[in-house]
Amino acid sequence: MKRDQLSILLEEEYFTEQKDERKKRQSGAEARRSNRTTNTRRQKPTGNRQQTARRSHSHRHPFLHAFQYVFFFATLAVTIFLAARVRSLLTGSETSIFSDFNAVDAFSSFTESTGIAAGSMSGVTIVIDPGHGGDDPGCIVGSVQECDINLAVSLKVAELLEVSGAEVILTRTEDEYLALEDRAAVANDAGADYFISLHCNYYDDSSSISGLECYYYTGAMDGGVLADAILEYIERNTQIEVRNAQEQDLSVLRNTTMTAVLIEMGYMSNPQECSKLNTESYQNELAQAIAEGILYAITEG
Repeated sequence: MKRDQLSILLEEEYFTEQKDERKKRQSGAEARRSNRTTNTRRQKPTGNRQQTARRSHSHRHPFLHAFQYVFFFATLAVTIFLAARVRSLLTGSETSIFSDFNAVDAFSSFTESTGIAAGSMSGVTIVIDPGHGGDDPGCIVGSVQECDINLAVSLKVAELLEVSGAEVILTRTEDEYLALEDRAAVANDAGADYFISLHCNYYDDSSSISGLECYYYTGAMDGGVLADAILEYIERNTQIEVRNAQEQDLSVLRNTTMTAVLIEMGYMSNPQECSKLNTESYQNELAQAIAEGILYAITEG
């Protein structure tokens, strides 16, 4: 019996030791798993922050570059505009820097055909009067206003005449109102040699009438000669439709003390002609024809 009891005790001690050993091994395994989990959890935020930083860094560069380009071109555009504005203020010309009109090139072709050289009109003072403006838009067809056409062509005519050497005075250089008496006064006060007023026509009774006309004050022989010569040159040397010269008792013609004419560049009541008058290409064509006609009339008259 004592031996059997001893055997039992030994077996119980052995199994107890085995059980304790298994518990130790299980505890160690669980501790290692716990450490791996903790390390993994600790590493993840670090990885996410690095990836987020890389994404943020990569996104900042394109936006920064785009902003730099936009800022550069905006600065360049403003610089060009200010430079052109200063030039226009110094020269008295408001012609757009984006215009395709080149007065020097245009006048050179005129010189070749007539012999009138650039600078040859030195000492001659010409007043160019863009009709209407401001609160007085003149004829209106849809969104087209006569005052805008008058000003656009007048600025180009002034450029061409300046190339010829003439002193050119504009009664207005922007969209502003000027009374008829004040327009005449500008020319009278300057002691100008010639006064040219530019307008567009309108005829209520018919939309088929078209063409350029020239008016002079009733009984003014010098005005009649100037009007006829301008129309003669334009009809002979351009494709612009020309009508005739007429006597008219108009304020700007009646109140000026020098040779004066009023040119009606076309009929806005005619849909086709109105459409042409509103294009820069036809305005360029009109400006060159009118300027050349004026110079031809002065030299030939």
